[in-house]
Amino acid sequence: MKEIMTGLYQDHQHIGRLLTILQNKLATLELGSRPNFQLMSDVLDYLEDYGDGYHHPREDLLFGYIRHHHHECESLVNQADNEHQELARLTRALRESVDQVLLDAPFSLQDFCKRLARYIDTQRRHLSFEEQRLFPLIEQYMTMDNWQDFSEKAPYRHDPLEAENRSQNYQQLANALIEDLADG
Repeated sequence: MKEIMTGLYQDHQHIGRLLTILQNKLATLELGSRPNFQLMSDVLDYLEDYGDGYHHPREDLLFGYIRHHHHECESLVNQADNEHQELARLTRALRESVDQVLLDAPFSLQDFCKRLARYIDTQRRHLSFEEQRLFPLIEQYMTMDNWQDFSEKAPYRHDPLEAENRSQNYQQLANALIEDLADG
């Protein structure tokens, strides 16, 4: 149980760092400079692959246990479900916008900045909501049987950005993240 929750919190920390990168790119745009759009695309690809493809489904399964056994929590779980769907949609849309910029398609800087700012804000509010409202419920209500069942239904996948498990696809992103965070 502790390992699973630690993993969820670590995922949130990593997502937070990625959001900081996007926030830095937004600041660059707002100053009138051109940020590294390829890095932005890589961040969004990661959030789509790992965040929407692995992290959120694991959370959804955990939240399902809470919903099933503690009906008073249903509205909170429904909110998380809706936010996961909205975040997946926003991630796809923003990644498509970034990809268009990479293809030198014309774009409205003002609209793009608004979309990026909304995305960052929505992600940050979602992380906070889960950590403050849902993670404590998981820790309170999940039984040993629930944890065992969860482990069988949702096998662990290493975060592809972690050094010891870094996939080739994410090596460049990891290096860029380290440099970008070091530059402030």
